[in-house]
Amino acid sequence: DIAMIYKVVKHHIPDLIQEKIEKNMLVPAAEMLKNRKQTSNWQTWHNAAIACIGVAVGDGGLVDYALHTPVYGYEALLSTNLYGDGWWNEGSVTYHFYALQAMLKTAEAVRCLGINLYGSELKKMFDAPMNSVYADLSMVTHNDGWTGATLTSYARYYNLAYLRYGFSSEYAAVLGTCWAKSGRKGAECLLNPNDLSDSQNLTQKSCVYDNIGYAVLHKNRWSAVMKYG
Repeated sequence: DIAMIYKVVKHHIPDLIQEKIEKNMLVPAAEMLKNRKQTSNWQTWHNAAIACIGVAVGDGGLVDYALHTPVYGYEALLSTNLYGDGWWNEGSVTYHFYALQAMLKTAEAVRCLGINLYGSELKKMFDAPMNSVYADLSMVTHNDGWTGATLTSYARYYNLAYLRYGFSSEYAAVLGTCWAKSGRKGAECLLNPNDLSDSQNLTQKSCVYDNIGYAVLHKNRWSAVMKYG
């Protein structure tokens, strides 16, 4: 966030101060993160920070590193950690959105360079949780996630899904339903000027997540979940 704020205001900062900020704080931070490689969800945040710093200071090498580094880069992590059914491989709602938030930071940062990361794989990460929601908008708790997760607590990120994937009616339904319950929350709402109060029609579809290993059955306001993986 600091890097992207700096990107917005840097042209109002004297050149000498810009140089000090970039050489003494931002670039050293990126280099430190490059030396702390992991293949876990932590690396998604390392990549987000490196990408944001690269955009802020105009260093294409840092952006390229964050996106394309084998094993550790954005593309590699998406390929190895995202299951075909759309879930992050740790198998919990909490960690799924933890990784998704970081990947959205990266995607939003590089958009100003004409790089579009909003492809089908990232879209799966928005789609998978939508059918794993009870009637009260609470979410299924599995593995090392914790109780209390709700779709409303993550609704802010569906503003980006709605905007970047062509004003999808499915994402509008997520937003309209969640806003009716808890109001518009999160800075991402500032990007979305649409009211969507007439889109409170979120429906949960019964489905099987065959990679993560659980099934969800929905009928009216009743739901049943069976974990088998």
